[in-house]
Amino acid sequence: GRPAEALDQALRDAQTLCAQTAARFGGHVAGALGGELLLYFGFPRASDTDPRRAAVVALELAHALRRRAQASDDLAPVELRIGMHTGLLTTDSAETRPTAPVFGVTPGRATKLALEAGPGEIVVSADSYPALAATFELQPIAATAGEPLYRLVAESRAESAAARGRTGNKMPFVGRASERSE
Repeated sequence: GRPAEALDQALRDAQTLCAQTAARFGGHVAGALGGELLLYFGFPRASDTDPRRAAVVALELAHALRRRAQASDDLAPVELRIGMHTGLLTTDSAETRPTAPVFGVTPGRATKLALEAGPGEIVVSADSYPALAATFELQPIAATAGEPLYRLVAESRAESAAARGRTGNKMPFVGRASERSE
């Protein structure tokens, strides 16, 4: 097997890649534990492009780590399993910096979705689906606890600059009716 130091270095390298890629698209690291890393988008300011930017990051990371594994002779390459969920995050009300600790159902749900993913897969919740369906290829997979789940496969050919967060988006807000009525 692989010496513990080499495995630790491979995990650190993969986590650094994940954090740097997320940062390029406005994502932040919420925390790391062992080989797990929790990334989030949309704090301290939410945008309707947050789920799409997260999806772009997820696809880039899956491809980068797959290429890294193919180019390496490691017997145990780092495997990426991603869960994506859209929802509210809770933080200390006094905290507005991106490094503030986050809490709530959303991070836990994303973690559970990652457990549903196979190596190199990205599993998307039904709550994230509406924000992604127009610009990404999503395949339905078996439902968990009655909730439909989807596998994120690729950006669709109709991918636009808006999907990467470079321009405004004319699509309606999804799941924000209560906020718009205030």
